[in-house]
Parts: sequence; structure tokens; C-alpha cells
Amino acid sequence: MRPLKIALKAILKWILVTGAVLIVVLIVTVCAILLSYDYNDLKPQIAKAVWNATGRKLTIGGDIKLKLGLIPALVLTDIKFQNAPWGTRTNLAKIRYFEIQVALRPLLKRNIEVKQLILVEPEIVIETDKHGKSNLVFAAPQKPIPPPEEETTSSEYLPLLAAFTFNKTQIKNGYFLYRDGYSGKTYKVKVKLLTASAASIGGPVKISINGDYHNHPFNVTGTIAPPATLLNSDKAWSLNLIVKARNATATLNGSVKDIKTPRGIDLGFRIKARNRTKSSQLAGKKLPLNEPFEMAFRATDIGLKAYRLSDFKATLGRNALSGSIDINLVKQTPLITAKLSSKKIDLRPYLSGSNNSSFSVYPLLLGALKHAEGTVKIQADSFLLLRLALNHLTAKITLKRKSLTIRPIKAVIGGGKFNGRLTIKPRRKDATVTTQLKIEDCNLGYMLKASIYYIFSGNQKYVKLDSNVPISDSR
Repeated sequence: MRPLKIALKAILKWILVTGAVLIVVLIVTVCAILLSYDYNDLKPQIAKAVWNATGRKLTIGGDIKLKLGLIPALVLTDIKFQNAPWGTRTNLAKIRYFEIQVALRPLLKRNIEVKQLILVEPEIVIETDKHGKSNLVFAAPQKPIPPPEEETTSSEYLPLLAAFTFNKTQIKNGYFLYRDGYSGKTYKVKVKLLTASAASIGGPVKISINGDYHNHPFNVTGTIAPPATLLNSDKAWSLNLIVKARNATATLNGSVKDIKTPRGIDLGFRIKARNRTKSSQLAGKKLPLNEPFEMAFRATDIGLKAYRLSDFKATLGRNALSGSIDINLVKQTPLITAKLSSKKIDLRPYLSGSNNSSFSVYPLLLGALKHAEGTVKIQADSFLLLRLALNHLTAKITLKRKSLTIRPIKAVIGGGKFNGRLTIKPRRKDATVTTQLKIEDCNLGYMLKASIYYIFSGNQKYVKLDSNVPISDSR
């Protein structure tokens, strides 16, 4: 029996060794076949499919390579995607390096599961023409490139994707530019590093972005719903993001039911800034606002290109506004309708100039008047200017045809009545200001007790004076 056992062990060992060798040989053979295949032969087919779908040219300047591993990866280099014919740049997108790993087993069920996507130095240009048309609007050519006779375009080879998911995405040194064709303004964002990963298939995607906007560093962290949700209008696309830039922090959370339209918007927004002077530079303007700033609202869509900012609250130093704002973007010029209220609006720190004059040393931003139209109704229990204190203020502000009108203005001043109107019409280099005021039964001494005067000293600091000091003594 002992010789038989020895023989059986020898045979079993031979079978195992031979099987292992055969498996290794098979893997090596498959790898050799895959590596020897010239994937550049796929370039014409890829370019043709893109052309038939978009009417734009896609070129792949480098070789198409296959990286073997537990999950094979396809690598493409020097990719260029043509821009719209009217675009300011030749290419809508350029990518120096593109690598994608796709799980093979899910493909049998027509699911695309991207295990890893890497983009190095992508340059993406999004722009609109002067009529508002985007370069993301594609039109298939009238005469698409016909497929060879042995190919078919039946639905068998164009299956609808049952699922499209990402596990990990990484973007290095990306450049994104948006250009508004109507205003001619451009917005540039550089992404040093973007990472996005999902712990499970169909689960929320954790995202992190480090970059800069017009040379101002920013950081974004949070979670978003998986990309497959974007293709499903029955399921809301959710997000929860925190954005930090300079000394400001903004949070965005909520959902969008149909991102393509977009419709079903329900987003909460909040921003806090410790010093508005520095953070205002992100908008390209340095404003004389040094107090802490905070703003919050809930954004929902109320119609086609119409949105409402409800539960609106904004504070700047000791000033606070609350109410609701409606924004309509159907026309080229936004239409804004708002109703706001405040317990106290104190404009004295922002109006102070040299010698305690009644005018600010900072120029009025009259150029902003041409970017919107609308009506704002405002109510304030207390409204303070340098030498004017108003109570129970109500005013209707109308912005139309690049001019601003405040009519009527009603308030209580020194126990009396205050009525008036104000119109500002910008010109090429300056503006015309027309005002009409009517004051009845005003007690000047009573009004002065409600005011605190400021002078602007030579060392650029505000000096607070006694509220009972007469105007003549505060010069």
C-alpha cells in the first residue's frame, strides 16, 4: 500500500504543477495577444462615433495603450475635442493624459463600472455666444459617416446603459475657463488636484478639490450623489459641499431632481466671511466693508428659468436684512423682485469721508446697474446716515433701463414726516442724481440724539463722537 500512496501523491503533484503551468502559460499568451494588438486601429472608429453624435472632431495624437493588471487600464494621450465653429478657441477640451480602468464582469450586464479615472492637465473651455448659445449644444451632422458593410448600428450594439458608476476619479493640474459671450467676461479656475471616490457602488461620492480662482486659492470638500443619478430624472441628485476661500466659508446642501433642465431645485446656501474686504476681491472688486459678513437662503425653482431665494438673511456688522428674492432669467437681463426688512440699517461707517462729509470717499459701483432690472421693497425700523436718522422707513427701489429710482421714500424723522424720491441715471463717466425731499414737523435735536457721528481722521481711523455734540462742533 505504501508504494501506491507514494505514486498517487506524485501523480497529484504532477497534475497540480502541470495545471499551474498551463494557467500561467494561458495568462501569458492572453497578455501577449492583448499587448501585441495595435489599439491605434480603434482611432477611426472612436472619431467616427463622436462625429456622428456631436458633429465635432475628436483627435487622439498619442498611442492608445493597454496597461495590464488585476483590472486592465486603457491609456490615451494628447486628446483634442473640437469647439463650436463660433468659439473663441479651437478646442473645447484638451487632455494630455487619460487613463481609465473598467471592471470587466459588470460589462456582461451592460453596466459600466469605472474603477479608476485619471486626467492629467485637462483644459476645458465652456463659453456662450452673444445670443447666449452654449458651446455644449451639439448638433449631429446631416450626413453622418456611414459604417462599413460588415458593421451594424442596430440597438444590439448601442445598448442603453443600465448603470454608470465611478469608484475613484483623479484630476491633476486641470484648467477650466468659462466665457460669457454677452458680457465678454471670463472666469478661470485651476484645479491642482481633484479626487472623488465612492465606498460602494451607487453610494455617495466623497469629493475633494484644491485649486485657485483668478489666483485666489480655494478648497472644496463634501459629498455628491453618484453620476448615475444624473441620468435618472426620477431620482434627485443630492450634494453637500463646503467651500473655503481666503477667510470665507460657504456651504451648499440639498438636491436637484433634474440636473439637465434644471428643475426640482432645493438647495440651501450659507456663506460666512470674517473680513469682507479681502473676500470681496474674489469678485474682482475691493469694497470698503471690514465687518464680518454672513448670508443664507434656500433656493428653489418656481418656473422656467425662475428661482426663489426664501428665508433670505444677510448680516454685515450690525446691519441685518431678511426676506425673499425672486430671480427670473428668461431674458438676457435678469429680473429681480425682492421684499426685505431690517430692524436697523447703519450706513455711516461706509459713507464717512474726509472732514466728516456726507459723501463716501469710495466711488459708487454704477456699472452694476446695467446687469439687472427689477423692484425691491424695503422696510427698516431704523435707518442711519452720517447726519440723518430715519425711523419706520419704507421705500420702493426700481431698477430699469440702467437707471435706479427710489420712489416713494417714507419715514419718521425727529417725530415728523419724511417723504421723498431719488433717481440715479449713469452716464459715460459720471451720473445725474435727481432728488426731491419733503420734511414736516421735524425736531432736529430729537433726531440728533438718535445719531452717532463719525469723522474720518488723517490716520484713516473712524473716531466716534458724542451723539449730543452739535453738528458745528463735530467738524
